[in-house]
Amino acid sequence: MIDVQGITRTGLVTAWSLASQLVKVCSYVQPRAAATPYTPATGKVNLTQYRFAITPMILAYTAKEIDGDRVRLGDEKLLVQATELSALTPSLDDFILETATAVRRDVIAWFKDATGSLWTFQCRRMVKAPAVP
Repeated sequence: MIDVQGITRTGLVTAWSLASQLVKVCSYVQPRAAATPYTPATGKVNLTQYRFAITPMILAYTAKEIDGDRVRLGDEKLLVQATELSALTPSLDDFILETATAVRRDVIAWFKDATGSLWTFQCRRMVKAPAVP
């Protein structure tokens, strides 16, 4: 029997080393409600953030993949090796934070490949509001 998962893992290691200029050090962040999600005395919502260290390969979508609705101009495709996120169940509140630049990318959609070795995330860069003088 052919070891498809083993071949895929070997291919991913090779791809990450060959495309090192596309690979960034990041954190995958999952904001979740804390055990006590709301404090009535302060009126604040308590969130806990779970962070996973990842090294995604960051790619642009091709012109034919951009439909203006589901995939927008400027969206990015982030490939993450599944071994880096083994305990993860993605959700729409999640985001990926690039360590060196603090660029935040909101997770829009995701899927895992058929071998279970690679996550593909569709992300949209978070646009910072201009500073108010």
